[in-house]
Amino acid sequence: MQLRPTTGDKEGRLLSVLDLEGISVLNLDRDRARLSFLSDDELADALYRLRSKGWLIPIERGKYLVVPRAGVSGWDEHPFLVVDALLPGEYYVSYWTALAHYGLTEQLPSTVFVAVSGQRKKSFSFHQRRYQFVTVPPRRFFGWTEERIGDHAFRIAQVEKALVDALYQERYGGGIIEIAKCLHHAHGVADPARLIAYAVRMDSAALCRRLGYLMETLGWPEASGLLPHLGRTAVVYLSTLLPRTPSSFSERWKLFVNVCSSILSP
Repeated sequence: MQLRPTTGDKEGRLLSVLDLEGISVLNLDRDRARLSFLSDDELADALYRLRSKGWLIPIERGKYLVVPRAGVSGWDEHPFLVVDALLPGEYYVSYWTALAHYGLTEQLPSTVFVAVSGQRKKSFSFHQRRYQFVTVPPRRFFGWTEERIGDHAFRIAQVEKALVDALYQERYGGGIIEIAKCLHHAHGVADPARLIAYAVRMDSAALCRRLGYLMETLGWPEASGLLPHLGRTAVVYLSTLLPRTPSSFSERWKLFVNVCSSILSP
């Protein structure tokens, strides 16, 4: 085991408070009151020393990953808990990251995709991961649940909302082929009625066309529930990322299919 440098009294007390309070990611905006035994100057000095000794790892200004007393070189915190500490406001983990969390893909994306509401946050990289924040309008910010890792909670999209989000913004879902695979694996896991209701609630005819086509192609009999919601948009392609040609046209779903259907089928 690699031993870390010892700490002074103030540094040790700060770490003890963080440990007792179960704070794995220190956010000074949120946690400053818990460290009131230190003046601003004392706190700044303690933080500097703890960073230098490897007990605190800077994430961004005023936010630090707290290395536990038994931590060794290479230790890391779960990325979802990092997200929760960075964004005490409105957020939920979604898109390809949530699909991987639910075991719907064999791919493990190195990017943590996070939906945020009412704010814009710049993406950044930390500990070999990229954190991508996607601003979502309030009317489309729904369908998340709370899960826990140990004593710590985090927000994540329900499986149906993760599928809808990924299909609505394909570039954050791993691409149409990967999303189709996830939808196939979600059969028997996702609630078809909720999946359709969430798609309709997104208020996007293009999304309803894409989801309906994929559900039907993959053998979901409930797909017909989306037929009344196809709208009047003239031109919609199945994939927004792949070339538009060659493509076929699905009259039933009013959709240009610019992906070989044999690739989509399980």
